[in-house]
Amino acid sequence: MFILSGAVSAVIGFTAISNPATTAEALLLLKAVWLVSVGIGQFCLAYLMSGDAESSYSRWSGLVGILYVVTGVSLISNLGDNVEFFIQCVGLCLVSFGMQMIYFGMNLKRLYVDVVALLKERRSKELD
Repeated sequence: MFILSGAVSAVIGFTAISNPATTAEALLLLKAVWLVSVGIGQFCLAYLMSGDAESSYSRWSGLVGILYVVTGVSLISNLGDNVEFFIQCVGLCLVSFGMQMIYFGMNLKRLYVDVVALLKERRSKELD
């Protein structure tokens, strides 16, 4: 799953870098909607955690939620301003995230093979 996620992120990132004008408004709108939805979620989480001992985390979560919503709304209201630069930055982030996920996925598969071999070795020792 990590490899697939990384590959999709890298392809979308390369597309955003190579064609910033054609993908700009769609990706900016998607990012803005994501920011608003995550911001609302963060604010709701802060409200639900407000009675817990972790009130400082609750305050930070609420502040981040408000900042996300404000940023998302401002991006939606100014879709045409500096869109190409923003999309190139997003593209670079997606490419780096994609490469990181591919690397992590490959290492995770190798780690799984190593763990399975170790478990088989232990099982054979227990049977002896």
